[in-house]
Amino acid sequence: MPANDNSASSGSEDADPSVVAIECQKRIAKLKSDRVNRMNAVVQECNGALSDVRSRVIANQEERRNKESQVYAASVKKLLDAIERRKEMEAKMEDLVKKLHSTTQELEEMMLKAYGGREDDLKKHAA
Repeated sequence: MPANDNSASSGSEDADPSVVAIECQKRIAKLKSDRVNRMNAVVQECNGALSDVRSRVIANQEERRNKESQVYAASVKKLLDAIERRKEMEAKMEDLVKKLHSTTQELEEMMLKAYGGREDDLKKHAA
């Protein structure tokens, strides 16, 4: 029976409800603490990944805006160049028209003088 007493006494220590309850509470507290730590680690990892995604999205948006700005600036420059060429062409055309007008007036004056001279000749011959 002493063997029974030893097993009963050691069994009673293991089976003491207050000790078992305290051990269960310690184990539950440790598991909760471990869960909180794992959750915090996951949250930190997610926040890091989210921050990385945000920075990549911002970088892509800035790159897209820069490309759009460059395309817009190139279009505006092309338009301004075309306007400048048109102004140059208009100035050349204006000069040509002025020269043509001047030459036409000179030709008209020469023709009027010639007609005037012929008219005078006709008057002299008729008289």
